[in-house]
Amino acid sequence: GVEMSRNQQTLHLVFSTNWKLPEGKGKAIDPNVVKKLPAEYQKAVRQLLVEKPLCCELCDRKFIALLAKVARKSGMEVVRWPISGPEAWENLRRAASSGEMAAGAAAVLLHAWHGGYEKECVPAWDYYPVLEAIAAKQVLLYPSANLDRLHSEKRYQSALMAPTQFLNFTRRCGKSDWHVKSQTVAEVAKRALEHLEA
Repeated sequence: GVEMSRNQQTLHLVFSTNWKLPEGKGKAIDPNVVKKLPAEYQKAVRQLLVEKPLCCELCDRKFIALLAKVARKSGMEVVRWPISGPEAWENLRRAASSGEMAAGAAAVLLHAWHGGYEKECVPAWDYYPVLEAIAAKQVLLYPSANLDRLHSEKRYQSALMAPTQFLNFTRRCGKSDWHVKSQTVAEVAKRALEHLEA
């Protein structure tokens, strides 16, 4: 892995600038209609439809500002990498691969998903090559496996979600099949379906 030395005091903040009214039933919500609403309704519409992240509060613009403030207070130089779409994302990949992105730490405050470039989300097929290019030369603060696990466990153990069970798949060296608690995946899947039908 990449390690950050004391003289590498740079934090790269990668974040979306794609905060606009979302698409609604095939066409964008007309901003002119929103402007005709009373001020308190306009503010509510912005908070609900524009400023609220699609997936994760860690990608919220307020959190990004807080992270930058704390990094600066700690003596780090904060370099911002605003992402508005595919061209900016590709430029980031080039910068990460070429060394233009100075060595340091990086927080990629965007997520992969199945759609296009919307709010803090990037198409998965574009997302991972860039994330890997950044992780190859930076200390990756976010996303991180530990934070993702905590985030997922919090979400799936929430009272607002249906009960969830975690399955730990294992595969022994030299074996091609996966096991869950010493049973094959096919056996576990059959038991899970029986449990659901009961």
